[in-house]
Amino acid sequence: MLTGPELLSYDEVAQRISAVIGETITHYSLTFDELVARQVANRLSEPHAQTLAFMDLIIADGAEDRITDGLAQLVDEPPVTFLQFVSHNASVWNRP
Repeated sequence: MLTGPELLSYDEVAQRISAVIGETITHYSLTFDELVARQVANRLSEPHAQTLAFMDLIIADGAEDRITDGLAQLVDEPPVTFLQFVSHNASVWNRP
Protein backbone atom coordinates (compact mmCIF):
# COMPACT_ATOMS: atom_id res chain seq x y z
CA MET A 1 0.00 0.00 0.00
CA LEU A 2 1.29 3.44 -0.91
CA THR A 3 0.17 6.40 1.15
CA GLY A 4 0.92 10.04 1.66
CA PRO A 5 2.33 11.41 4.92
CA GLU A 6 -0.99 11.99 6.70
CA LEU A 7 -4.31 10.35 7.52
CA LEU A 8 -7.31 12.40 6.41
CA SER A 9 -11.04 11.96 6.71
CA TYR A 10 -13.37 12.76 3.84
CA ASP A 11 -14.36 15.95 5.71
CA GLU A 12 -10.70 16.99 6.05
CA VAL A 13 -10.14 16.41 2.34
CA ALA A 14 -13.15 18.60 1.54
CA GLN A 15 -11.85 21.31 3.89
CA ARG A 16 -8.42 21.36 2.27
CA ILE A 17 -9.83 21.59 -1.25
CA SER A 18 -12.19 24.36 -0.08
CA ALA A 19 -9.31 26.34 1.43
CA VAL A 20 -7.34 26.25 -1.81
CA ILE A 21 -10.10 27.00 -4.30
CA GLY A 22 -12.05 29.49 -2.17
CA GLU A 23 -15.31 27.59 -2.56
CA THR A 24 -16.98 25.35 0.00
CA ILE A 25 -16.80 21.65 -0.75
CA THR A 26 -18.98 19.52 1.51
CA HIS A 27 -18.72 15.80 2.18
CA TYR A 28 -22.04 14.10 2.84
CA SER A 29 -21.94 10.79 4.71
CA LEU A 30 -24.33 8.18 3.39
CA THR A 31 -25.86 5.30 5.31
CA PHE A 32 -25.26 1.70 4.26
CA ASP A 33 -28.66 1.60 2.54
CA GLU A 34 -28.02 4.90 0.74
CA LEU A 35 -24.64 3.64 -0.47
CA VAL A 36 -26.20 0.42 -1.76
CA ALA A 37 -29.01 2.30 -3.50
CA ARG A 38 -26.53 4.64 -5.18
CA GLN A 39 -24.43 1.74 -6.44
CA VAL A 40 -27.47 -0.19 -7.68
CA ALA A 41 -28.66 2.98 -9.46
CA ASN A 42 -25.26 2.95 -11.20
CA ARG A 43 -25.98 -0.58 -12.48
CA LEU A 44 -24.10 -2.69 -9.95
CA SER A 45 -25.70 -5.87 -8.74
CA GLU A 46 -27.19 -5.79 -5.24
CA PRO A 47 -24.55 -8.16 -3.77
CA HIS A 48 -21.69 -6.17 -5.31
CA ALA A 49 -23.24 -2.89 -4.12
CA GLN A 50 -23.58 -4.30 -0.60
CA THR A 51 -19.95 -5.41 -0.59
CA LEU A 52 -18.74 -1.96 -1.66
CA ALA A 53 -21.00 -0.25 0.88
CA PHE A 54 -19.73 -2.51 3.66
CA MET A 55 -16.14 -1.79 2.66
CA ASP A 56 -16.82 1.95 2.71
CA LEU A 57 -18.28 1.73 6.21
CA ILE A 58 -15.40 -0.26 7.69
CA ILE A 59 -12.87 2.05 6.02
CA ALA A 60 -14.71 5.07 7.45
CA ASP A 61 -14.53 3.35 10.84
CA GLY A 62 -10.72 3.23 10.62
CA ALA A 63 -9.98 -0.18 9.11
CA GLU A 64 -7.45 1.34 6.68
CA ASP A 65 -6.02 4.06 8.92
CA ARG A 66 -2.30 3.69 8.45
CA ILE A 67 0.62 5.53 6.94
CA THR A 68 3.37 3.66 5.14
CA ASP A 69 6.82 4.64 3.93
CA GLY A 70 6.54 2.66 0.69
CA LEU A 71 6.12 5.71 -1.55
CA ALA A 72 9.17 7.44 -0.07
CA GLN A 73 11.20 4.27 -0.60
CA LEU A 74 9.92 3.82 -4.14
CA VAL A 75 10.67 7.33 -5.40
CA ASP A 76 13.41 8.15 -2.88
CA GLU A 77 11.62 11.37 -1.88
CA PRO A 78 9.19 12.20 0.88
CA PRO A 79 5.55 12.23 -0.25
CA VAL A 80 3.76 15.56 -0.49
CA THR A 81 0.87 16.44 1.79
CA PHE A 82 -2.65 16.48 0.41
CA LEU A 83 -2.71 20.28 0.80
CA GLN A 84 0.47 20.52 -1.32
CA PHE A 85 -1.11 18.23 -3.92
CA VAL A 86 -4.31 20.30 -4.04
CA SER A 87 -2.38 23.58 -4.22
CA HIS A 88 -0.28 22.27 -7.10
CA ASN A 89 -3.40 21.01 -8.94
CA ALA A 90 -5.89 23.74 -7.97
CA SER A 91 -6.90 24.31 -11.58
CA VAL A 92 -8.56 20.89 -11.58
CA TRP A 93 -11.11 22.09 -9.01
CA ASN A 94 -11.40 25.74 -10.06
CA ARG A 95 -14.35 26.47 -12.25
CA PRO A 96 -13.90 28.73 -15.29
